[in-house]
Amino acid sequence: MTEILRNATLADVPGISHLLTSVSVNDDPEFQLMVASKIVPKQELIEYIIQTHTHPSVITNPCSLVIESASSGEIIGFRLSEPYPNIDTVSLERKLIEKSTGLKKRHRFFADLGQDITDPNQAGISFLQLTIAPNYRKKGLGTQLVIKSAKNSGVSFIKVCAASESSCRIFERLGFHKISEIDYKTYEQNGIQFFDPSLIRIHSRIVLYLLSLI
Repeated sequence: MTEILRNATLADVPGISHLLTSVSVNDDPEFQLMVASKIVPKQELIEYIIQTHTHPSVITNPCSLVIESASSGEIIGFRLSEPYPNIDTVSLERKLIEKSTGLKKRHRFFADLGQDITDPNQAGISFLQLTIAPNYRKKGLGTQLVIKSAKNSGVSFIKVCAASESSCRIFERLGFHKISEIDYKTYEQNGIQFFDPSLIRIHSRIVLYLLSLI
């Protein structure tokens, strides 16, 4: 066994932040389109993701997991999760969004996807990010992260946004149900096409999935 799957701790923040900036943002079609279409400057979006995704309420959530190399101790993958809704990050997110026109547009994009469709009286978990370092892919590690999180969540539902076709396949195979989706090519805000259509290649949609655990 060359990988260790365990709960994330605050000591893992540097390793998680490194993977977020070096792997996650480069793999995420939504991130790339936001930047390439000049909706949000790259560094601004990276800083927003780092601050919100490494908040203590996210890192110490029981459903936030890391995969560590047994030989080097390096963080080679993670699953970041937070309670839904997460009152601990609401004020932080509002503060960051309020100062940025681009982040306001991105916030509306996710609101239009239907992020707030679940029953507020039910306790849930939101999966924020699933990342595996390139050299460790195609070993089933991503599936392990999702399965372990789902089985040990202790909540009524799990919701997740999948921005790539590979992520969509994983969640659908594991029983997540599609609730809504946005087609990058046709999405508009105020009657104006949101993304530059010339930049849209293979990954042309973002999907909101829900897994009921009751």
